[in-house]
Amino acid sequence: MYGLQQVSFLMGLYNKTQASVMQQKRKREADDDDEQLAYEQAKKRHELECFELHNHIGTFAVLLADKHVPKIMSRAMVRRYYDDNFIKQWFRDEDMRTVETIVVDPSGTSGENVFNIWKPFRASELTAVVDSVELVEPIVSYIHKHIANSDEGLTEWILNYIARILQFPESKSEMAIWLYGDERCGKSLLFDFFCEQVLGQHSSLQLTNQVLHESSAVGRVCIQVHGVKRLHKRIHDLIMMKTLYLGNRDVCVANLVNLVVTSNNPPPEDDIHIAEFKCSVPADLDGLRAHLQRADVARAFYQYLMERPLPTGAGFRKFMRHSHPRLIGDK
Repeated sequence: MYGLQQVSFLMGLYNKTQASVMQQKRKREADDDDEQLAYEQAKKRHELECFELHNHIGTFAVLLADKHVPKIMSRAMVRRYYDDNFIKQWFRDEDMRTVETIVVDPSGTSGENVFNIWKPFRASELTAVVDSVELVEPIVSYIHKHIANSDEGLTEWILNYIARILQFPESKSEMAIWLYGDERCGKSLLFDFFCEQVLGQHSSLQLTNQVLHESSAVGRVCIQVHGVKRLHKRIHDLIMMKTLYLGNRDVCVANLVNLVVTSNNPPPEDDIHIAEFKCSVPADLDGLRAHLQRADVARAFYQYLMERPLPTGAGFRKFMRHSHPRLIGDK
């Protein structure tokens, strides 16, 4: 039989033990809560730049700040790319961010569970211009006199070609423009302006050589290649290709590229998908170049082209493919 004093001692010891056990339990729960909170915070940051592709199990898209398009990685590559302890837990997470597929969709109608890498044209986000006629006139005059050789039909075709890129970016023209002429004649002037000031860096690309990774063409509605004598097959194929790979043969998106070439010489051979124009130098080339550096001019030209009446759908594709400028010029 225990005495009263012993019972009291044992009860006190039991209570202390229970208190210690509860304290340790609460500490473990707090640690677990802290770990879960830390994980959730890390997950939130991580899923801003990484997600699984539902249609390609075990394939992940990683968004990199210095890349134009997502980098496609396998599960093994993701493990090496990110902190291993976090990634192991994230791979077990039943609620990890999952996207059906990646698209480049100017219309934005592909649905909610997709990742759309399309970005608006640069000039579309500039302040609207009330009266654009005066600002646009030097550009139209330059096209008419110094690219189209004062041919009204050729001038209309070029303006329609450029307007089509803005109005129907999802519908390729399946025609390339080849601008040629003497050194310093300003043959790259129009499309330098169009790519840099109107389209912007996300929607266009300019090359000084023909080295091009296919994923670099993704999302570009205009690629201008400078100083070409003969088109490399990989570049030429962009004219007609329907899709482009995102660095992985299993993940592809629509090809929106319209190709523009500048050269000192005409195309080396006839090609029904290349429209050639011989350019001449304007009297005030520097003045025109300065005019094209203005933001309000870029916006004015954007508005002018967006308001230009064009055929739509199949009729317009037929127009672009079967109204070759050289044929028009012969009539």
